[in-house]
Amino acid sequence: MKKYLFFLLVAIYGHGYAQVDAGKSSLQQAKQEITHQQPVAIPINLQHINKNQIYPVEFPCLNIKFVFFNGQELFATSLQKKLSSLADNIIGQCLGDEGIKIFLTKVNQMFIDSGYVTTKISLPEQSFIYGILRIELIPGLISDIRYADTGKSHYSLCTAFPQATILNLRDIEQGLENLQNSPSTQPKITVDDDPNTANSSILTINRQKKRAIRGRLSVDNNGLKDHANLMIDNVLMFDNPTLLNDFFYFYISRDLDTDHSRGVKIGTFFYSLPFRNWQFILSGNYQDQYSADGIKTSVGNLYKSSRSKSLTAQVQYLIKRRYDSKTYLNFGTSIATNNGYFGSIEIISHKRRATYWNIGLKHQRYLPRGELNLAMEYKQGANWFGAMPSPATDLKRPQIFNFSVAINQPWQISKQIFLYEATAAMQLSRSRLDSLLEAKSIGDSSRVRGAMLTNTLSGSHSLLIKNELSWYTPLPSHVLYATLDYGSVSEDRARFWRDQYLVGTSIGLKGSYKQLSYSAFVGFPLLNSSESKHDHMVSGFRLTFSY
Repeated sequence: MKKYLFFLLVAIYGHGYAQVDAGKSSLQQAKQEITHQQPVAIPINLQHINKNQIYPVEFPCLNIKFVFFNGQELFATSLQKKLSSLADNIIGQCLGDEGIKIFLTKVNQMFIDSGYVTTKISLPEQSFIYGILRIELIPGLISDIRYADTGKSHYSLCTAFPQATILNLRDIEQGLENLQNSPSTQPKITVDDDPNTANSSILTINRQKKRAIRGRLSVDNNGLKDHANLMIDNVLMFDNPTLLNDFFYFYISRDLDTDHSRGVKIGTFFYSLPFRNWQFILSGNYQDQYSADGIKTSVGNLYKSSRSKSLTAQVQYLIKRRYDSKTYLNFGTSIATNNGYFGSIEIISHKRRATYWNIGLKHQRYLPRGELNLAMEYKQGANWFGAMPSPATDLKRPQIFNFSVAINQPWQISKQIFLYEATAAMQLSRSRLDSLLEAKSIGDSSRVRGAMLTNTLSGSHSLLIKNELSWYTPLPSHVLYATLDYGSVSEDRARFWRDQYLVGTSIGLKGSYKQLSYSAFVGFPLLNSSESKHDHMVSGFRLTFSY
């Protein structure tokens, strides 16, 4: 072997300065700016070598009988298995200078793909006795994580970033996402060499605000004739209220009708708290709804109304993160109640109190252009928290399967930007579901856009497909869009996708100027089953003021 078999291979993706912008493109920029540094001067340049290149026949060469990675125990078990598999590929082969360079390039690329972008690989001086190839792994470490404005660490950073001493791009991405759970803080991450510690980096967090309060006030009609003509709602958002990268919002909405005969009152809250690879979510909902339907009595009309409440606790755990995908496990429990009234008289047959537990998986993949989201969930009724069956029905304990897929795909034609978004959601059940709690319905404009039923269609099994094509017009912050939706429900699982169905389309315009934003649409149904009765046209608008 030539005398320069002793050389040092430094990770191509150097240890220099990198700045990560917040927002949806921040992770992409993190990868680009951290991994596209100029390599430190090294005796052998590996950049021109294809990682899939086969090993050439060379003389002289070393007959490889065993490959030993010194320091591999410091890295994830999954990476150790990949290293072992890669080493098995060269056992029994005779490698020369070029072959060893190709192998080390593959090792280096494996570390980069796994996120260890500052880890160095060294081939120390060795005698190569007995065909043993020894490779030294020198991990790049994190010596400190601090805020730029204070120059100090904080407990909010300890809860945001996974506990690790070896720098891994996946951990930085996860920490950045946790910081972005409070959107107004607008975090940026800078990665610098630690001048006091070899092979170490300092992560510096630049933030716009420590905490913030925001709000939105909106007026809309939603094109709903069965409910109020006009609705007003307000959402109040608290970014980072406890300095734990948490987020809280409270939403209230009600009708603007004078007599409230078709009124709606809604209250919702949501709270999320990230902790490293975990996220904890608590949400609740309250709704009062009044109908124009009623019965005449000697003392006057008794209008029908309903009241529903729900409380949900969810936990989400990051199972696996790659440079182009994330997979989550989520589980939780919920409780829901429902009451119906004629005037002040309670309808006993409408009284419900149900509890559930659920478990599911969610997968998010970044495409070359766009994003793909897949989700599946199993939900089952439980006898917790004072749950009681419906007194008027003899239904089995619900066992519900939910599946969903969503994709968005932007593209450009003659400098014009378009965005296509599609979602599909399906619910299947082992038995008939309670129409007041678990069954799905179609008919209002929030389900099948452009179509509104005068009667309600609901079923234990459902399918909802939505398509939207948006054109970002030359006028800044204004978007013209068109939709095409399909919805179906059924009590027959074999016919759920074609039993009672509705197809609707709409076209609309939305835009914003400073703190004001608006949207308006007009739509109509295209196809429907014989059971559905619909309006020929529906329209709606929404005005929003952000503060």
